[in-house]
Amino acid sequence: MYANELPERELACLRALARLETAFTSEIASLAGMSIPYARQALIALRKQRLVYYESGDYPFWKVSRPGLSLALRSWNVPPSMKFSFYKERARSQGRHKRDARLWPAWLRRAWPHAEIWSAWSEISVPGRIIPDALAWGRLEDRETLFWLEVESGKASRTDLQRKMTQRLSRAVVYANQFSLCAEHSLSAEHSLSLVFAVLAPPWVRETVAQVFHNLPQSVSVVLTDWKDFGRLATPKWGEARW
Repeated sequence: MYANELPERELACLRALARLETAFTSEIASLAGMSIPYARQALIALRKQRLVYYESGDYPFWKVSRPGLSLALRSWNVPPSMKFSFYKERARSQGRHKRDARLWPAWLRRAWPHAEIWSAWSEISVPGRIIPDALAWGRLEDRETLFWLEVESGKASRTDLQRKMTQRLSRAVVYANQFSLCAEHSLSAEHSLSLVFAVLAPPWVRETVAQVFHNLPQSVSVVLTDWKDFGRLATPKWGEARW
């Protein structure tokens, strides 16, 4: 079988699961950019072709098979003889931290249905040795936008939390600005990249870190929300922090 023989939805789910290796249906749907029922139909079809497995139990999940992983790699034009592991999304975190990261694109689509989400990744490494909990790329209010997510449980002092968020926002701005600088040398600056920096956390953590978000560039918006409140985000405003 060749990757181009798979229907688009099945290929999107196979690629998402290849990146995650094991995942719940809702997580695959989120990163593949489709509803849960559509993802479930696609995964059932992939299972019939032995490209994925279904592990039943208290918390049933999907797992990519060796033929499925091979097909996903071929769809990315990775040669069969090449040792390649950069397709994997890191799995440093566990529990709700990992789940919130994987559901970030679904969270965005529910909170801001007017936004376009083109692609998304959880726990992906970006230049500068920093790993945001999740990234999404798309368009918000006619601006090409990078949606950067930090999930913070609060297992640190208030001072350390403020220092961490200050550093993370600074690195996120630098990363987004790299694309804006590239646009300055193109024929049009319309392709500069805006940044939405989101923090999902318990109430006391939000109150603590909100104090560091001031004097923001007009290309940056910060939103903070309760990590238990799936699908809700404050209306973003460029140059400001909202919660």
